[in-house]
Amino acid sequence: MEVPKVACAQDCLEMAKELFFPLGISAEGSLDEMDLTLGDFSGCGVSNVNVDGELLPFTAERYKSATGFTKPRLYLLSKHKLPYDSGDEEDLLRPILPQRDAPEVANGQSRLIGTSKEREEYRDQLARDLAASLQQDRAKEEKKRRNEEERLSAINKEIARAEEEGAQLERLRLSRLERVLPEAKEDESFVVVRVRHTSLGIVTRHFPVDATMWNVYDWIGSLSCTPKYFSLAKDPKEPISPSEGVQISNSHLLAMTVEDDPLPLMEDDHEVAFYGYHLSGETLENTLPDQIEDKNATEGKVNSNEGHFQETDKGEDRWAEINDHQVAPVGPELPEVIMEGDESLETEAHFHTLQARRGEEERKLELQRHYVIVDKNNVVKQLLEMYREDEAISNNKLVVSFEGEQANGEGLLRELYSLFWESFFSQNCEGSNQYTLCVSPNLSEEDFTALGRLITHMFIQCGTFPVKLVKASMYQALFGAVSDEILLDSFLRLLPPAETQMLSDVLSGKKALPLVLDEVLDILDEYQERTRPTSTNLKATLVKIGKAEFVTKLFLPLVKIREGMGKFWDSVTKEEVDSVYELCTPSPTRVIKLLHIVPVDPQESKVERWLRRYLKEADSVTLGLFLRFSTGNDMVLPGSQIKVRFENMAFLAMRPTARTCFQVLTLPRNYQTYHRLRENLDFFIKNAALWDLED
Repeated sequence: MEVPKVACAQDCLEMAKELFFPLGISAEGSLDEMDLTLGDFSGCGVSNVNVDGELLPFTAERYKSATGFTKPRLYLLSKHKLPYDSGDEEDLLRPILPQRDAPEVANGQSRLIGTSKEREEYRDQLARDLAASLQQDRAKEEKKRRNEEERLSAINKEIARAEEEGAQLERLRLSRLERVLPEAKEDESFVVVRVRHTSLGIVTRHFPVDATMWNVYDWIGSLSCTPKYFSLAKDPKEPISPSEGVQISNSHLLAMTVEDDPLPLMEDDHEVAFYGYHLSGETLENTLPDQIEDKNATEGKVNSNEGHFQETDKGEDRWAEINDHQVAPVGPELPEVIMEGDESLETEAHFHTLQARRGEEERKLELQRHYVIVDKNNVVKQLLEMYREDEAISNNKLVVSFEGEQANGEGLLRELYSLFWESFFSQNCEGSNQYTLCVSPNLSEEDFTALGRLITHMFIQCGTFPVKLVKASMYQALFGAVSDEILLDSFLRLLPPAETQMLSDVLSGKKALPLVLDEVLDILDEYQERTRPTSTNLKATLVKIGKAEFVTKLFLPLVKIREGMGKFWDSVTKEEVDSVYELCTPSPTRVIKLLHIVPVDPQESKVERWLRRYLKEADSVTLGLFLRFSTGNDMVLPGSQIKVRFENMAFLAMRPTARTCFQVLTLPRNYQTYHRLRENLDFFIKNAALWDLED
């Protein structure tokens, strides 16, 4: 019978009385003649329940949890009220109606489910399952602990490296300070040296007329720990050699330029570094195999005290050793990182065909405009409501402004859709590099139809497509079918990068499945997949999960999205959709191709190199933020450009700025090192609240 979760012992007792003593009478006698109580199968009372070692008052929910049974049993224990006490132990409480619950016996064994032996076995099984579950939990906790230790270790190493670098810079500054000449007195012949310091502004000092530029370099280097290496020049293209006399700087304001390497002491001697800080072996490209270098070190062929290289009479033998060294063969296919950005002309042709149709539709929208004011904090709800209630809005060009902001222009429209998808993915999707929809009561069928209208309207106006939505779902929506290869690729892109790489290595045979079996089982378990993975069935298993996640679960939402996307996509081909995903997904190579930079001096050329290096090292999230910061849109638009400008900024005010309408990015030209540029860009680009965007 069904009992409320909060039913107490007395409530259950009353229900049992009504069940076994209808009208107050049963086969055992009248209710008035009985002493009744509730008990378990062993005849023990259940007025209190043991919950995690603590005795708590009986409730139906606590009793079920304590027993572990799906349908726990309670027994009505009774005895006749006797006028005397016989003292017989057998006359104690006993269950009523024993013929209903008594086990049937055949050949000396009970056949009744729920006997003491079976309960004991069931409890033992529960205990074993619990122990196994606890062991798995402990293993996961241990893995999390190791990961946290590794993370903290990496942070500590980075802090130690930064502290060591700072200490090294301070030692260098103090070394320069010790060599600074006393300033020339007013009654002595002197030369006035004026230098525009990169962080201190214009500084001035009097030097004796017989001093050299070495002394000036020492003085400038002693004023600040950074930059580590620098040059002084009247003309930025021609640094002044330290061996020149100080008179060369008379009547000139010298410009200070940050350098990657120290200047040579003499103009004709580039092997000797400035003031004893020679070029370390770490700055030279290490091209010799470790085994050969170790051997040469023991034979004395390389002597670090005499220079980087030393001539030897055994040069031919040395090259023979190198040529004989086993070198890993190069595979028939180029690595993906090399081929990235080298897309085929056919792919670009499909993309431009789709863009041409988009352009025709965009020109029609220019005839009608619709003005909207959007609250950034409520962008998903507001846009879905707008596209849900006004289907005709897709025939208008949106003119956007944000509440509390004065900016306007095309960049705001791209920013609006970027904000929408960022919030939508966070609230209604799950994934890592790409996202899949989560079916929940938060989104109605009308919302999915509105989402389809938004996708088409955004594409026609801005040329952007939500490439972070898994391709498998979009294929299903547009074409009604999706291949196993796309299902597998979409599933891998849904996972974190480390798990994607692991599964890719297993599928390609680069890594044996037994070595990572636990990790693979964890992934399958998240999707309730119980198939035991093997090297032969893993691909099919992942495809099955992909079909369930991207097609089966989302069938109705995808039908509604396609309904909202309208007739524009009726003639689209699979090749055109592939070209959008291939060309518009951010990657280092594709983002760098968008840059348009015209440096006017060596310093700007240096910052340009550092910017390209920064983008080469960036992950997909950082690349998307960089694009959104610079253009208002977080995907690549082939054929567009990001114009990069440089300007001097005060040290404490150095930060990137952007005009998203014109896709112009402005950077400080006075970054002193690559590390300073990287830290500055990371700080501002990865924190949207600090963005300084103009339109």
